[in-house]
Amino acid sequence: MTDVLACITDVEQFSKSAQLKQAMEEVNPIVRATGNFITKYSTQSLKSRILSIIFGTETREELDKLTSQFQSFRHKFDRGLTVQSGMSIAMMETQLKFLLDSTKQDQQLQSLRLKAPEIKQGPEPCMHGTRLDILKSIHDWANDLDGPNVFWLHGYPGTGKSAIAMTVAAQLLESGRLASSFFFKREEFLSQTPKALWCSVAYDLADKYPEIRNKVILALESGEVLPHITSYEDIFEKLIIKSLQNPLSVPPGRMPILVIDALDECGGLTESRSYQKLVLGALSQWKHVPSQMKLFVTSRNEKNIHSVLGSMGSQCKVLEVGEKATPESYLDIKNYLCQGFDAIRSEYQSLPHPWPTSQDLELLTDAAAGLFIWASTVLKLAGDRQPKRELERILQTLNKEQQNEEHDMNQLDHLYQSLVISRFSSTTNVEVFKQVAGAILVAQIPLTLEDMHALVPSLTSQDLEFVCTQMNSVLDSESGLRFVHQSFVDFLVNLPNESPFSYKKVVHEQRMASACFQTMAEELRFNITGVESSYFRTDVIPGLAQKVSNHLSYACQFWSAHLQSVVEKELLLADILRFMHTQLLFWLEVLSACGVTGLASAALRALDRWLPANCELKEDVQDAIRFVRGFGYPIAMSIPHIYVSALGFAPATSQTTKRYHGSGFMTLGLKSGGSLSWPSIDAVLNGHQRAVMSVAFSPDGTRIVSGSQDNTVRVWDAETQTQIGAPLEGHTNIVTSVAFSPDGTCIVSGSHDNTMCMWDTETQTQIGAPLEGHTRAVWSVAFSLDGICIVSGSHDNTVRMWDTETQTQIGAPLEGHTRAVWSVAFSPDGTRIISGSYDHTVRVWDTETQTQIGAPLEGHTSIVMSVAFSPDNTCIVSGSDDNTMCMWDAETQTQIGAPLEGHTSAVWSVAFSPDSTRIVSGSHDNTVCVWDAETQTQIGAPLEGHTSAVWSVAFSPDGTRIVSGSHDNTVHVWDAETQIQIRTLLEGHTSAVCSVAFSPDGTCIVSGSYDHTVRVWDTKTQIQIGAPLEGHTSIVMSVAFSPNGTRIVSGSHDNTVCVWDAETQTQIGAPLEGHTNIVMSVAFSLDGTHIVSGSYDNTVRVWDTETQTLIGAPLEGHTSWVTSVAFSPDGTRIVSGFHDHTVRVWDTKTQTLIGAPLEGHTNWVTSVAFSPDGTRIVVRLLLQPYYFLLHCPTSPFQEWFSLCCLHCTASVLCYLHCTT
Repeated sequence: MTDVLACITDVEQFSKSAQLKQAMEEVNPIVRATGNFITKYSTQSLKSRILSIIFGTETREELDKLTSQFQSFRHKFDRGLTVQSGMSIAMMETQLKFLLDSTKQDQQLQSLRLKAPEIKQGPEPCMHGTRLDILKSIHDWANDLDGPNVFWLHGYPGTGKSAIAMTVAAQLLESGRLASSFFFKREEFLSQTPKALWCSVAYDLADKYPEIRNKVILALESGEVLPHITSYEDIFEKLIIKSLQNPLSVPPGRMPILVIDALDECGGLTESRSYQKLVLGALSQWKHVPSQMKLFVTSRNEKNIHSVLGSMGSQCKVLEVGEKATPESYLDIKNYLCQGFDAIRSEYQSLPHPWPTSQDLELLTDAAAGLFIWASTVLKLAGDRQPKRELERILQTLNKEQQNEEHDMNQLDHLYQSLVISRFSSTTNVEVFKQVAGAILVAQIPLTLEDMHALVPSLTSQDLEFVCTQMNSVLDSESGLRFVHQSFVDFLVNLPNESPFSYKKVVHEQRMASACFQTMAEELRFNITGVESSYFRTDVIPGLAQKVSNHLSYACQFWSAHLQSVVEKELLLADILRFMHTQLLFWLEVLSACGVTGLASAALRALDRWLPANCELKEDVQDAIRFVRGFGYPIAMSIPHIYVSALGFAPATSQTTKRYHGSGFMTLGLKSGGSLSWPSIDAVLNGHQRAVMSVAFSPDGTRIVSGSQDNTVRVWDAETQTQIGAPLEGHTNIVTSVAFSPDGTCIVSGSHDNTMCMWDTETQTQIGAPLEGHTRAVWSVAFSLDGICIVSGSHDNTVRMWDTETQTQIGAPLEGHTRAVWSVAFSPDGTRIISGSYDHTVRVWDTETQTQIGAPLEGHTSIVMSVAFSPDNTCIVSGSDDNTMCMWDAETQTQIGAPLEGHTSAVWSVAFSPDSTRIVSGSHDNTVCVWDAETQTQIGAPLEGHTSAVWSVAFSPDGTRIVSGSHDNTVHVWDAETQIQIRTLLEGHTSAVCSVAFSPDGTCIVSGSYDHTVRVWDTKTQIQIGAPLEGHTSIVMSVAFSPNGTRIVSGSHDNTVCVWDAETQTQIGAPLEGHTNIVMSVAFSLDGTHIVSGSYDNTVRVWDTETQTLIGAPLEGHTSWVTSVAFSPDGTRIVSGFHDHTVRVWDTKTQTLIGAPLEGHTNWVTSVAFSPDGTRIVVRLLLQPYYFLLHCPTSPFQEWFSLCCLHCTASVLCYLHCTT
């Protein structure tokens, strides 16, 4: 009993279960009764106790009763402990599951922490007791429940905006209200991207708010958002806007606030325009966020930022800081200086007291004129080595300089000028400073002292250290050479030419470009990272980027940025020739290793634009651009595939192929069937949810605009083929037509909602209200060449002119057409307008008098869908529903020659090339055609790729590309130069082709289709052999030849397998029945005696080819559909791939599973196959464009490639001979 009571004492405090608690309650009466019995018993004499035990039944009964009660308690206690233990285990399991789930979620959230170099230190907060008036204004806004949810603090550089932002963030963090903070730094633009901003914000929100965490985790788990892949727009929409749709469950006093500092520094020096545009596009949507989520932003008052934040009206509180000195800023500066000088005096005990004098302090405070950066620089200078002498020099300069009260910023320039003059007095030192400062200014990212010297050896370590030492008050050299504040950069850049310290950007850019090419010439080499095999993706090989030196990585990434400013081009042509002819592929290796293969195309395009027009190198560069575009994905995935795939499969006429193939690098070779030239299609832009009605290039060719039936306008980067910003929303119906203004700053769109909208291309916001006047759908819009006017054509039968400045209609509508006006265009000189109409005519109008010129141009027999003027002002072309195009003399208004025929359906869109020599047309027959404007003949074959009607076409400004928009929801970009059809089309099937296979001797192809047939083709003549093989009653999912080529096997959606005689093309026997669901895959064994089939009924079956009977029982084990099957070369094993993400290997003889399933894939297994030696299995996953090799070989060069994967959704077959 003593032991049990001791245990009770230990257990009581942890009791949770009802049974244990009840047992604990019952023990107290037992203990009291036992105590009473013992007390009573112990007070008796020894004689009485002995007699009561021997003769007293009462004592015995009482003792037995207590014993029974205690035993009952012991039983309940033990049972309660068991239940308690079970509850504890269950609780531990629950807690462990919660911990594991939380850990998994934390790991998923970590993917939002995009890899980026850490910033050494954030901005310093405001010194205690300063900026109180501004901080109070921000504090009042933060606590105003009914006020605007955006606060924009703007001002000149150096006015302390970042210090205020840091202080606000610190105060919010302390009060639990900081949702997230992001401090942009100009030199960190490579890591501080718009995507990194919103990923960081999403991470912080998910970390702080459970309701947001659940939404973010769901988006990451489902694959809806993949941070490194998903576009910036989708990340903002799906992780920020959607997560914040519902108000947070926080009390009013804890409303979260997001802090974004230095928005003007987003994008650095090179990407500021595009990056800021993306962020501003997102901030303009902050109105869709619940008002309790507040946003605090600081920046300079730049035009593009002001046009968004400054135009938000009552939704945004705006506060300017530092434009002019105020009593509050005067006191803040004085306080700041006092505390700073006190800190210096405590470090230098020999300084006099007071130091500085009150008079000097007043002079310094006045000179600062409200600029904290000026005061900060003074303190840094004074605290550097000889405080007393430095301060005296500054004060002397102030006394000599007559203050310019017209512009307070001059005082800061005076301070910087005195600094550089005092530090670099001799001519030699001035030149050293200019060389070092110039290199720092043009560097795209901060380089360490060591990396700068390695990249530009003419900058010696001694020179670099000397400048760093002399300029340590304004130059940071710890994490990379950079000037600590933009105001010093502005000072250097704006120095007049006569100044001994003047900055000549062109000189330094040329020197840096030359250094980049020299570095690449000396250090680039084959397999620089030592990759041993192409079996592994680049991104899974650890430490690959670190094998490339920092200065070489810089040279490879940024040579083109420096090249653009070089004027004396002949100085670099020899370097560029060497680069193109000997280092191009090594350069791609480095870009792939560093994960920036996407830079290659942009760099080469920049080089193409920079080279002189008559330079022979342009042909090499243009071919390299096609090479990178064509094989960008495999190059990014695996460095060896630069040689294995890209070089091996590039067209035979490619300059890159000719130059590098056979240079000693191991590559595959195509003996037959290879492409002779590059494909015409350049890119496919996906994003619109419905048909694309209209497309246009920007005047500089860098952007594409598209209008769609999804009511939106979208802007695309023509270089990267990615969408810029969010869709432009404002129309309430189909967008039928879009156009860029001649200066590229504005877009106009026409819509079925009877209106036109104008958009600012920089901010992607609507300019003013919609242009109203038409009474029915607007079908076409165009700008005049000077950008002053817009013309529109409408279903109300009229043409109207609009003033772009006032956004009002000019004059009365132009009337004359008797039916809808489908297309309008200005003449290049702006004196005429042409219009095409549903009334089958083209009309010409005088823009000055707004009257029709001459009679209608008649010749088409149906609706005129599109019209265009030639750039040389001499011709008009029109496209019609009668399937033809007509050319007209613009002067005489008579038809030139016969109609241009070739399209088999309506011509929806026509356009001239910039040099007026070619015409492009888009048609309802799904094709794009190019025509010679002089001979009026078609150039090459139609450009095929769209799967539905082509609504709109246009040439790029340089005439090298064509853009087309289609009813298939896509925008295609084509190479206008090649126009060569590189694929042979085997036509015959009437529906989609599901499966194809070559005969063993390569003379035939067999195909299975949605049209229920199997067809055999001659590979030489590309024509069908015999009639279709008919027998299946549904889709033919899989086909294969027997090893001797005499038989064909097919698997079908009708659950059966059929065997065919390849010679007579007749079915052999009855269909093989047994599967209870779709047969997805079939294959012959190598000796042809067996057939294996895999089905949606989750089984694999083996059949005797001769008797056509099932061998043994079905092979079962998969928990989902069988998607692919194959025999090993020796016939002893079967491999099967499944919808359940697994691969299984079976023993053919015993029909049992060999080993455990091969697991770990993240998606369906769609295809499996054995290597020729049977030692490896190759696996392909759904939606993955690459293969996985299992059981890797010992030699890195014993590779087996699936050279050709054909996937056709059309009723034609595409094939290439792929032999090594």
